[in-house]
Amino acid sequence: MVVSDFFSPAYLTFGPGMLWKRSDRLNINIAPSTARYSFVNDDFSGEFGVDEDSNTAFSLGFNLSGLYKFTLMDNIEMENILTMYSDYLNDVGNVDVDYQTNISFKVNKSIKMQMTFQTVIDDNASSSVQFREMFGLGLNYNFHQKVTY
Repeated sequence: MVVSDFFSPAYLTFGPGMLWKRSDRLNINIAPSTARYSFVNDDFSGEFGVDEDSNTAFSLGFNLSGLYKFTLMDNIEMENILTMYSDYLNDVGNVDVDYQTNISFKVNKSIKMQMTFQTVIDDNASSSVQFREMFGLGLNYNFHQKVTY
């Protein structure tokens, strides 16, 4: 059973708001009139909050997002991103929550590692809580040294 597909669903969210930025490591964005479009392909029409025989859904609501980044120890950084959205047009009391934690490790100048943990609560996408984990390992190599004059 296929649960989703490439860009099904895909979300586009934008709206005017206010950004409180204490530093590059801490900020909160409040957007009281945020437009959100949901896109699906023909196979998923009628799912993810999109009406049957349609590929898009529009909602207007309140969006609150925040970022908090800090250093756990030397060469290890942790980034927390929280986004909450409530739709004015359909179900005002229902809040979609997306919480993501990124942990970056710099092993040495050539090797970097990243772990991502994400939790999504969205009644339109699923009736249960969704979890995602990702592990990435990267090799860095400089092909030439930067020359400054």
